[in-house]
Amino acid sequence: MPQHLRTTLATAAATALAAGLLTAATGTAAAADHAAPAANGRQGDFNGDGYRDLAVAAPSATVDGKKGAGAVTVLYGSAHGVDASRRTTLTQNSPGVPRASEKDDYFGGEVVLSDLNGDKKADLTVGATYEDGGNGGLITLPSDGSSLTATGSRYIGPSDVGISTAGAPEFGSVIAG
Repeated sequence: MPQHLRTTLATAAATALAAGLLTAATGTAAAADHAAPAANGRQGDFNGDGYRDLAVAAPSATVDGKKGAGAVTVLYGSAHGVDASRRTTLTQNSPGVPRASEKDDYFGGEVVLSDLNGDKKADLTVGATYEDGGNGGLITLPSDGSSLTATGSRYIGPSDVGISTAGAPEFGSVIAG
């Protein structure tokens, strides 16, 4: 993984921890019994149950033999914290996700949770830093009201927003919501 991508991911993790978006628990899952519901019913909540969910990116993941293709997994929250048995994993090879997993796309190099369509459920925007040989791209993955889904997902590339692809702009390598 390129150094700037490692630095970006480390900075994002540190920011999330400092902002209190992640809860670290030691010992058993019971330590997370006091997990707070999402403040506004949508901040980080894909399924609308009032508990924050956790999006975990693995941009260097191998998908169908393609190293560095990348994947994103959502772990759904509950009154007892994040539940690893309740999860959704998506790659660019998942049905309905635009484009296809390719070597070194780094799908998940950046992830942002935000309510893009105003339905009070979190949607996920995923950066694929090296899509199309370094041009980069963004893929939006909406909530269907009960989980994150590929249905209705969209791809946005640099040329879609007027950015030149000369020199591999790595569109989507940094995103904010």
